[in-house]
Amino acid sequence: MTVLEILKLASGYLDLDDELLPIFEGEETGSVSQNEGSQTDNTQNEETQNVEAQKDFTKMMLSLNSVLHELATTKFKPKKVLSYDCLGQTVINLSDIHANVIKIIRIFNKFGNVDFKIENDKVNFYSNVPVCIEFSYIPFVSTLNDKVNEFNFIGAKILAMGVVGEYYLLSGIFDDATYFKNEFLNGVDCCLNKNFHIKARRWE
Repeated sequence: MTVLEILKLASGYLDLDDELLPIFEGEETGSVSQNEGSQTDNTQNEETQNVEAQKDFTKMMLSLNSVLHELATTKFKPKKVLSYDCLGQTVINLSDIHANVIKIIRIFNKFGNVDFKIENDKVNFYSNVPVCIEFSYIPFVSTLNDKVNEFNFIGAKILAMGVVGEYYLLSGIFDDATYFKNEFLNGVDCCLNKNFHIKARRWE
């Protein structure tokens, strides 16, 4: 699931399909026509439209990252495991593990769990063999091609409703913001409950 899929759905709810189409199709925004004379007014109008489209796009990206932050910190914490070669005492910056680490869950090697300490945004541990670091994190997206695979089980439509709610909130349209926010949260809860029951049945 890509950012593009989510924002296309969100733009439909916001009635911004036509305005954002050039951005979604990868066309350059804010370009200036080389024609002069009778084309001046049209060029100025196109420039204004491009600026507005870019503002709306930026607001939608901010909204999506806000949604991802909320999900990762309150609903479902994505996790990753990365391996590291080390020999003896080791210090790793949290930012080198991931840009938005929530928590180091555990560090382990082939012998078992490894004790560690976190100080000044660095994780400190001792191991004479390679280790694996398991951590939770907050996803962050910056381009239309970025993937949001952490929340595939929720789906693009529900995430799009969250984006619309945040967009309306940023725009000061609070009634619509509340409506889409509630729809988003209800959809997330349904997906989480469904996912939980499916996993539970597999263990029966």
